[in-house]
Amino acid sequence: MEGILDALAKLSFQDLAAIGVVLFALLAIFVCVPCYLVFVTATGLGPKRAKSVCSHVLRSVKRPTRFDFHKIVPRLFLGSLPRTLEDLELLKAEGVGAVVTLNEAWEMALSTRFIRDECGMDHLHLPTPDFFSPMQPDIEAAVTFITDHVAKGIGVYVHCNGGRGRSVVCVLCYLVGSQGMSAEEAFDLVAEKRRVAAMRGSCGLHKQWRSVKRFERNLQRSRRTPFIAFKEEDDSIDNVASSPQGNAELSPNRDLVVSVAMEPESPIMAAKAPPAQRDDPLTVPGDSEGHPTKPCVGDSPPPPQNDPTGILEAGGHSLASAEQVPADAEEYDEDARYDSASESSEEAEPPLLE
Repeated sequence: MEGILDALAKLSFQDLAAIGVVLFALLAIFVCVPCYLVFVTATGLGPKRAKSVCSHVLRSVKRPTRFDFHKIVPRLFLGSLPRTLEDLELLKAEGVGAVVTLNEAWEMALSTRFIRDECGMDHLHLPTPDFFSPMQPDIEAAVTFITDHVAKGIGVYVHCNGGRGRSVVCVLCYLVGSQGMSAEEAFDLVAEKRRVAAMRGSCGLHKQWRSVKRFERNLQRSRRTPFIAFKEEDDSIDNVASSPQGNAELSPNRDLVVSVAMEPESPIMAAKAPPAQRDDPLTVPGDSEGHPTKPCVGDSPPPPQNDPTGILEAGGHSLASAEQVPADAEEYDEDARYDSASESSEEAEPPLLE
């Protein structure tokens, strides 16, 4: 120990700084990174690349799964990863015409092109790291894909690696969104048909179960927003909004109208509501037969103000118009005015005393 201290004492400041950087890097690699990966695995919070690293590490000690599947509801199947053409033929024999894959690219044994071109099946690939939950946009895309194909009478097969985690999340969300079930009811239904991961444990903190509950909350919130109704051309928007059926059936001959859902009126609220007041229509004064009376004006209406021939009254005096002024008054004689002014000044001047 003393030899190590003596050796460190002989090192310069730059050497000590380099040793500190190396020790910090080793600490980050062997202590901080594993702790961070454990945190990401437990909570599901982190970037997708970190989740993929955790998935690789955990899959290295996991045994391969055999191919099996179960029918959850009509035209909806849940199972593990198909690895051969024979597996897809078994699915096609059950009426499956579309596949939803939750595996990452490095997990898949059959490519998307093979499933689509060689087998003639529609394929939706949503890469999701193992032991984690799909993102909400991916869940919505999967639910839409399943709903569209089931409505057309096409069976849909949803799978991940073992058919117990990632694929179960999408199936549960489909049952919640399309079958009107709660998350708990959907989980009980799937658990009766197939062995799945214990998502409902950990007091509801499981990362995959949280995604299902989040989808359920978003769905309930969206149902409280204004709905989209379709009205006929001769119907008014008030009739559509107040109709008991709510949304009408889709038809290409209907116009798309956005209206707000109206709350049903209860008898109690109707009794408490104030009586409606109607404004009386405006009436026009007239005789008994309904003919309007004449306006209250004089026998002879005054001439218009812009009439140059009229008489303009200002301050109680009558002023002649422009046409009544004689034309001689318009002439201006400067010499005559000068003579008259000089005569008046001579008369006003007193005579000089001699």
